[in-house]
Amino acid sequence: MIPRIASFILTTAVSLQSILVASTQLHRKLSDVSEYSSEKSMDVLSHLLQMKSKTRKLEEKKYDCGVILYYHVPGTEGTTVNAWLKQMADANGAEYFSRSDQNTTFTDTLDKQFESVKGWKIVYAQDNSISLNLDESKLKKWREAASNQQCQFVATTMFADTIDHSVSHTYKKFAKCNCTTQEFKERGYDLDDAVAANDGLTDWPLRGQLDYFLFNNQDGAELSMQEKVKRGMEILANHFDVVILNNRQKFVDTVLKVTGWASPISLGGKDHGELIFTKDLVSKYSKLAGKNGDADFIDAVNHVYNNDLGYLFDDL
Repeated sequence: MIPRIASFILTTAVSLQSILVASTQLHRKLSDVSEYSSEKSMDVLSHLLQMKSKTRKLEEKKYDCGVILYYHVPGTEGTTVNAWLKQMADANGAEYFSRSDQNTTFTDTLDKQFESVKGWKIVYAQDNSISLNLDESKLKKWREAASNQQCQFVATTMFADTIDHSVSHTYKKFAKCNCTTQEFKERGYDLDDAVAANDGLTDWPLRGQLDYFLFNNQDGAELSMQEKVKRGMEILANHFDVVILNNRQKFVDTVLKVTGWASPISLGGKDHGELIFTKDLVSKYSKLAGKNGDADFIDAVNHVYNNDLGYLFDDL
């Protein structure tokens, strides 16, 4: 498998590690974006600072009961986190819920889960679960239901750097393809075609973290990229207690503090094998992230939730 993957993505190669290290040193300044003047850049900075002050603040203390909602955005190591949550639920006698039956929707089934909250429940949401753009009111309803029972509702999600996210998807898609590189391209997963496309935003690899977060498996073409970024940040600020970017251990620590659980269970690490990626491929990843809104969205998440705002003052 590894030789086929390598042949698909290699021309003049550099290691993935060196690419990711370099990418962390290349923060975009708002002054580098053509449509922003210095005045507009300062307006955006002010808006991000204000948004940070309005985000939900979770008091990391032990609660006797509650519901932890983990909304899994694909390509963010969520499968590993979900496996850990299932093990923790089993070890601590907590309920675990991940899917509805065929006769009801995920949200309707989840409504019933909130009718009686005793102890802790883990809710894992991924494909065909919650379209946050449409189901935002459900988050408020579930929080109120938990609060009325003197329990805590903890909405959580995780994101990844855009390059790391694209790497994860490339690896998983090609590994599942069980095909030659030419067949992989013919099945619609060729990055050159994706970068050149002007539509098809609901399909991988153009469908990014922002699209999935807002719409799950549904179409979100009615919103512009700028509207999607704004909408995504609003939903995070209004409803999500734990928003993690590239820090699984922080997620684990928060869950343990809130529940009072101990964790003898290892979270495990990711392994993409001996993959090597070209600079050209990374450039294509960046174009995709710019087109689907992930570049701006993940930047905003980083600024608001990781307090990474200082560099925006440079060169303005």
